Parts: sequence; structure tokens; C-alpha cells
Amino acid sequence: MYACKRRSLLAAALGAPLLAWSRGSAMPPGPGPRLSGTYLQLLKEHGEWTHEHWIRLFENLRRLQISRIVVQWVVIDDLNFHLTARGGNKSPLMEILELAEPAGMKVMVGLNHDPAYWEKIAQSPDVVAVYLADREARTVRVINELIPVVESSPSFAGWYLCDEIDDTSWREAAAASTLHSYLHRLSAYLRLISPAASIAISGFSNAEAPAEQVQHFWDGLLRAAPAIGIVIFQDGIGVHKLTLDTLAVYAAAVRAAAQSTEREFWSVVELFEQTGGKPSDTAPFRAVAAPFSRVLDQLRIEAVFTSDLIAFTAPDYMFSLLDPGARALFTAYLQYMARSLNRN
Repeated sequence: MYACKRRSLLAAALGAPLLAWSRGSAMPPGPGPRLSGTYLQLLKEHGEWTHEHWIRLFENLRRLQISRIVVQWVVIDDLNFHLTARGGNKSPLMEILELAEPAGMKVMVGLNHDPAYWEKIAQSPDVVAVYLADREARTVRVINELIPVVESSPSFAGWYLCDEIDDTSWREAAAASTLHSYLHRLSAYLRLISPAASIAISGFSNAEAPAEQVQHFWDGLLRAAPAIGIVIFQDGIGVHKLTLDTLAVYAAAVRAAAQSTEREFWSVVELFEQTGGKPSDTAPFRAVAAPFSRVLDQLRIEAVFTSDLIAFTAPDYMFSLLDPGARALFTAYLQYMARSLNRN
């Protein structure tokens, strides 16, 4: 998802029918669509958390009946969350893996995030090729450090590539070829070093190209990197890249590419409403929790395409005490879950 330096207190083919319901219509019989997982975006404060902080986080995740956690990254800037921790505490990654196991949750482990990624990939193809080669070397070093941490953990499910893929930056053939080579090499190394682990990558649409072109782009990417097994599509609602009226069209396009290449397709439900800043701005990203009515529309749309609905992010936009809307969203979602159970 969109990398944002912010504070958190807790810390089918395109022709197929796109919607099985109308926005604002009554809930159909049976259980409504639910979140199956959440991203967890580690920031500086998480390195200072006590074990009790982590226990409280997982208690809230249990209340949401979360079964998947996507750790967005384990390295950002000069921070790492897998090797060191202050005061002799376990590293954040170890806390997550250990607490996920008794909770029956599976963890996808992200690698290293470069805050300058979007700036770097906007340069010429030759410069981008050098950048990605250097990024690959850095990522391989992180992978090698992670193997001893994750290989004995029953909750470890696989790897998450931090390089978010949009459908604008790689439109030119030379740029796409460079990206394909990079993803092929990196994912092949992950498959070699951990054959049983899943490998996931995420992306989003800027809605600047026809859906058919977006499908073709993702089809080519996935065929170029056969070790990648999961595509996670970001719905873009919170950052206003897509609307509730265009979401289904682009979700269908990316899912069609995933289906044609026999990959899993997950969807990211953005729980926030952006209020300031962009990934390319110097101004910090700002957002608040979205109203539940909008989140429910997202869940209903995206459930047409997948049952793997991953929140971005429950800790930041449902559990935070800094945002009054977060507690309202959390409460409304729990009530929605209870109503859904009562209908059964």
C-alpha cells in the first residue's frame, strides 16, 4: 500500500457480470462479506512496544476474526524490525509471528521498503535498471537475514514484495521489460531459498488506461515472474484513485489476469479517507478513518471478485485512539459482524 510516514497509537473476464447488488441496496440473505486479513505497517514506535502492546493488538485482531496478516515491510530507512529491539525485547517481527500462531493467523512477511521508490522509478529506463539491480541486492541481503527468523515459525506463510506496481510507471516497453526482469530474478530467488512459501505482490490502478490494457499489463507481468503466486489489488478508494463506480471494472481486469495465469487474487479494502499529502509530495500523508457505510460498499463490491479481503489497515484506522472515527468504524464493523451471525 501507499507508504506513509504517519503515527499510529497502536502504532472473471471483463465481460462477466461485475456486480451482484446495487450500492445502497439491502443486504442479501446470509453472512455479509468480511475482512479476512489486514496489513500491518511497522513504524519507529513499534520498535519500542512492550509485549503487552502486542498482546492488545492481537486481542483486537481476534475480535475482527482476522486470519491473515501482511507485514508491509521489515526494513524502512535505517529501521529494521526483524533483527533488533530496544531493552532486550523481542523484535517486532518475532512478536508478530509468535502471537499469530496460537491465534491461528498466517503471516506474509514484507521485505525492505525504499521511501524514494516512486521518485527513482520515474527516471529513464537505464537509470531505473541500475536502481532495481541495487535494490535487488539489498533485498537479497534482507531475505538472507530473515530466513533464520521465519523458517521455524508455523505462522509464516510467505513473502510480500514491497515494490508496489501501478499501471502508469511501466507503460513503456523498455520500462516494463526492466520491471519483468527484476521481478523474475527476485521472486526466483525467494522460490529457491524457501520453496514452500507463497510470494505476493500488490498493485493499484490510476484509472488512466482502459481496463483491457491494465489486464494485458498484469498478464505480462505475471507470466514474466512465474514464482509470484498472489496478486493483491489495492482498491484505491481511500486515496481517490478509483471510485465506487469504477472499482469493479479495474478489479475485474486484474483478477482476469490473475485467473489466466492461475494466480490467487486478493483485494485491499482501504479503511481510510486521505486528507492530505501524496506519495510524491514532501508534505506528510494524512488520513482519517472512513465511515463504515463507505467501507461496507467496498466490501460488497470486492467480495464479488475474492473472499480474501485485506484491510489497510485495521491497527491504524480501527484501533487508533488518535482518530475518533477509528473507534466508530471498529464498533460499527463489530455490530455488522454480529448482525451477520444472527442472520444465520
